[in-house]
Amino acid sequence: MFCHESAGTGKRMYKEQTELIQDQLDTELYTARTKLEEALDELAIRRDYKILASELYEVVYERYSNGMAIVTEMMDAGNELLSADIEYLNMQIETYRYYYMLRKIAGTL
Repeated sequence: MFCHESAGTGKRMYKEQTELIQDQLDTELYTARTKLEEALDELAIRRDYKILASELYEVVYERYSNGMAIVTEMMDAGNELLSADIEYLNMQIETYRYYYMLRKIAGTL
C-alpha cells in the first residue's frame, strides 16, 4: 500500500510541476510578445521622428545656403538628425533583441 500511495504522490507532484513550468512558459511568452509589440510601436515612432528630423535638416540647410540661417541653427538641426538616427538604430536593436528572445522562449531559435 505504501508504494501505491507513493506512486500517486509522485504523479501528482509531476503533474503540478509540469503545470507550473507551463504557466511560467506562458507568462514568459506573453511578456516577450508584449515587449516585442511595444518595441515595434516605438520603432515606428522613432522612424517618424527620424523623417521629421531629416526634413528639418533639409529646410535649415536650404535656409543656411541662402544666408537666412546662422551656423548654430545648422548645428542644432544636424545634432537633432544625428540624435534621431541613433535613437532609431537603438530601437532597431531592441526590437531584434525582443524578437530573438521570443523565438528562444518559444523554442524556435
